[in-house]
Amino acid sequence: MVSSLISLALHPFFWVIGLLIASLILKSSRWSRRLVILAVILMAIFSNPFLHRLATNAWEPGPISLVELEAENPYDLAIVLGGFTRMYGKPLDRLHLNDSPNRFSQALELYYQGKVRTLVFVSGSTTAGSNPLSEAELARKAAIRLGVAPADTIALGESRNTFENAIEFREFLESQSGTQTQLLITSASLMRRAMACFSKQGLSPDTFPTDHRTSRGGDHRDTLASILGPNPATFTAWSRLFHEWLAMAAYRVRGRI
Repeated sequence: MVSSLISLALHPFFWVIGLLIASLILKSSRWSRRLVILAVILMAIFSNPFLHRLATNAWEPGPISLVELEAENPYDLAIVLGGFTRMYGKPLDRLHLNDSPNRFSQALELYYQGKVRTLVFVSGSTTAGSNPLSEAELARKAAIRLGVAPADTIALGESRNTFENAIEFREFLESQSGTQTQLLITSASLMRRAMACFSKQGLSPDTFPTDHRTSRGGDHRDTLASILGPNPATFTAWSRLFHEWLAMAAYRVRGRI
């Protein structure tokens, strides 16, 4: 219930609707006009893909090409954070990916290209049903079915959020002998918070952001239509960005980063 209310509160579309409703309720015609004007301004801003792309690209770390990762010196551990699975998906004999699939698929690609030696899936989110599986274990099973050697996969399935992910991985690392190089794999929008959590635990893995929400540089050519043209889907895109900003602020207030 609370999370649903927060989702509504962080969605710019509902800001516009709220302002328009308030303009109809208010008896003052002057304030009603002001609210309508403000609603129109917000609608123009938050339906504009160009403005959203600017904000998102400023927040998300840029993509890293595969050639930048040396195969001669592969990472010992690829830390693959969860959040890429539809946990309600059935049957459980396969992996059901959501809108962040590249955390999983690109981790496998790095493994098969010899960029990483071991895939460490970290997520305690569980499937629905009488015999629930953690997302980490579900991903490990899928990786093995896709040809990854069982010895090269590890499932850490006790942590339920990014802060706990970092703690669980640190505890796992402390149980290992020797120094092991690490590559953190998660969505670009989450990478800042994830790195802050890992740094809080005294860890400093290299990063490999995935699932960038917008195009960058040569991937996109701006036109007059793309700069000025509205897109209703951009309201939801902004909402996702606001969710991450709020999560970052909450983590900072709670001392998690």
